[in-house]
Amino acid sequence: MEKRNRYTAEFKAKVVLELLREEQTLNEVAAKYQLNPQMISQWKSDFVKNASAVFERNKDEAGKLKKEMEEKESRYQQIIGQQSYEIICEPLIIKKLVYYTNDLFDIFIR
Repeated sequence: MEKRNRYTAEFKAKVVLELLREEQTLNEVAAKYQLNPQMISQWKSDFVKNASAVFERNKDEAGKLKKEMEEKESRYQQIIGQQSYEIICEPLIIKKLVYYTNDLFDIFIR
């Protein structure tokens, strides 16, 4: 039993686009890639039938990507805000601790 070839979506698109350019006939493209012309015709009809889905998916994907980027930006702003707080406030807290520790040290030593 002969093993069936599996072709990637990229390869199929390449073959179909070459056929749609109409620089070569169906049989010439089939011979070039050693494929059955009926298979290429099926790929072409699938390609043409589903072409509008490309534009629909792009809108959905763009919306998803935009939402995802906004969520990441919000999270990064929270992280930056926390780090800014730590950078600004921690030295002040340390200074206060040193100040009060020195006062306590002076009280107990004297």
